[in-house]
This record gives sequence, structure tokens and C-alpha cells, in this order.
Amino acid sequence: MTAGVEARRLAAQLVGRIDRGGAFSNVVLRTATEGLSSADRALVYSDVYGTIRNRLAIDAVIEEASGRQISAIDPELLDLLRIGVVELKVHGTPPHAAVNTIVSSVEGRGPRGFLNAVLRKVTRSGDLAPPRLPDWIRRRIETDWGDVAAFESASLADAPAALRLRPGAPDTGTPVPGLDPARIVDDMAVARDLVERDLASFADPASVAVGMAVGAQPGERVLDMAAAPGGKTGHLRDSMDRTGLLVATDNHHRRLKSAQRRLDDSWIHHLVMDGSRPAFAPGSFDRVLLDAPCTGLGTLRRRPEIMHRIEPASLDALADLQARLLDAAIDLAKPGGVVVYSVCTVTAAETTAVVADRGGRAPIDLPGVDLGSGTMLGPHTTGTDGMFISVIDT
Repeated sequence: MTAGVEARRLAAQLVGRIDRGGAFSNVVLRTATEGLSSADRALVYSDVYGTIRNRLAIDAVIEEASGRQISAIDPELLDLLRIGVVELKVHGTPPHAAVNTIVSSVEGRGPRGFLNAVLRKVTRSGDLAPPRLPDWIRRRIETDWGDVAAFESASLADAPAALRLRPGAPDTGTPVPGLDPARIVDDMAVARDLVERDLASFADPASVAVGMAVGAQPGERVLDMAAAPGGKTGHLRDSMDRTGLLVATDNHHRRLKSAQRRLDDSWIHHLVMDGSRPAFAPGSFDRVLLDAPCTGLGTLRRRPEIMHRIEPASLDALADLQARLLDAAIDLAKPGGVVVYSVCTVTAAETTAVVADRGGRAPIDLPGVDLGSGTMLGPHTTGTDGMFISVIDT
């Protein structure tokens, strides 16, 4: 079999799962490449991320070369064509290698002939347009914050691997200024070993910033609303030294159970709960973290498919939900307590507009752009995921 066929076939399958099956790229890539060699793993990652980031331009090239609408092409063949185009036009793979491996990925003269004909035309076409956000997202960010180019460029690039070191973990990686215990790591073997030994967890530094903003202390009563997938709950547990009360809630039973398995700590109380209709009395907690559901536009480096899934209407609906959840969170904090509102997105509707009339302020001594009512981290400013963090003193 031609070298590289299996890796490219896997990349195409994963693109299909992400594009049509609703999977998240960072999740399926991590699980599907566990048994691969480092070279094949790197190839699959670059092909999948390159395809999703450049999908709009890739599909335009395929329609031109095939003479067909994207919707008229067999989905599995389309996935292979997309991988072929990204190798030819983004990664600069020699045409004979890219075309031969893609064509060898299928059986039958008809499919092979179609792939070969289209990709041969692609080799003679011009350069691919640079990756860009959908127009409506570009307009929204430009309206909210001005220039969108820096955010767009940084968001459509690779994110470095990052860890949150747990107490007692050996120091490793490169410290992130102002965000101890976040580390940027190059040696993935060391990183995986620390995670497997429960001495660290994979977490973007922006997520670490959220846990630091909460400032949970031993002996306190702390609530983590919308807690799945559990990374920030783990940070709160470590800050509390497993003393006091830590409750993690989410209204998605399966995601909460997954978070519970991930943390594997019976000291943490997990509860399925609709945050807009909480099961606790007002003033029950010293600190409440609301890491609210959002559009996720701050996580495009790891989940670029998000930009193809969300629509303007979903943003407005989420902003309404975020406001209702935040009001409930404020009600659950005792007088003199703290509520932290965070979202891994960058639109004004989901960030400053939500906290504007609720007394939000920027957290103290954390990196990011101080917007008055909160702090904004971003791939183009802090080298992290996009994250808005606001502290509300109750």
C-alpha cells in the first residue's frame, strides 16, 4: 500500500465526523490518533485542522475543479478531496504524492477516476485564499472591537499544548506570565505522563485564569455552575485543598457524568441542575463560578469547526441565557461573596453587555485587556484562548 494512505484516510474520516457528525476536532483527534506514529499523528492533525480552517476556500476550489456543487458530491469522496486540496494548496505536498495517496484511499475505477481528475485540475489552479472567518463573524467582531485581522489570524493558527500543574507536580514546561500554574509544554510524552499520574491536567492558560479569578479558599462553600467538562472544577478543588464544600452542577446529565469520571473524586458533589432554576437557597455559597454556555469563538484554535456551526440567532439566544444564569448565580452568593462570570468567547453581546448592569469588574492581577467590567484574554493579545472574565462582588 502507498505510504501515508492510512493516515490520510483517517484524516478524511475525521473531517466527516466533525463536519457532518457534530464531533469536536480536539476531542476526536486526541482519541483517534493515540496509536499512531508521531509522523502519522502530526500528518492527521495538520490535515484535519488545515481542512476545517480553510474549508470555505477549499470547497470553492473543489466546485470549480469538479464542475459540481459541494452538495452533489458523495460525502466520503468530498472528505478525501478536501484532504487532497489542503495538502496540495496549504501544506505544499508534492502533487504526485498527494494525488496518489488520496486516489489509493478508495476502491473502484469510478471513484478513483473522479478523485484523480479533480485533484489533477486542482494542481493546475491558483493559490488558495488565506483562511478567514465567515463574513458575519468578522463584521460582528469588527463592530464590537475594531480591527478583526489580528484576532482572525491568531485564531486560525495552531494552539500550543498547555497544562495546569496540580499542587506537588514537578515543574515542567514554560511558565505563562501572570498565570501560574499554567505551563506551555513541548514534550508531549512528559505532559501525558503527568496527566496520567494525576499531577496535571490539559488546560489552556485562559481557563487557568478563570480558576485564579475565583480565588476559592480552603473551608469555603463554592459552587461551579455549568461545570462540565470539569477542568475548572478540578482547579477549584485544588485551591480549596479538598476542605469545605464544592458543588459542581450542569444541566447535561451525560456531560456531568463524564466530568465526574474525569475528576474521580468523591469529595466533589456533582448534581444535575438547571442553573436558571437552582436547587439551593439564596446566599448558600461564598463563591460561585458561572462559566456560561457561549458561542466558543475564543476556542477556534482548537475547535475551528465552531465558526461553521454558529449563526447570528444562536448568539442572541445565548446572550439571553447567560443573563438569566448570571442573575441566578448572583442570587446564590452570600452577602460579601463573589461571583465570577466567564465565557470562552469575544463578542460584546456575550461579555460586557451581560455584566454591564450587574456590577462586574476586572479581576485583579491577571493578564488581559481591562475593559472596566471585566478582562478579555485572546490569542492575539495574551497568546491564550479568547476568554472574558468578570468579578461581581455581592
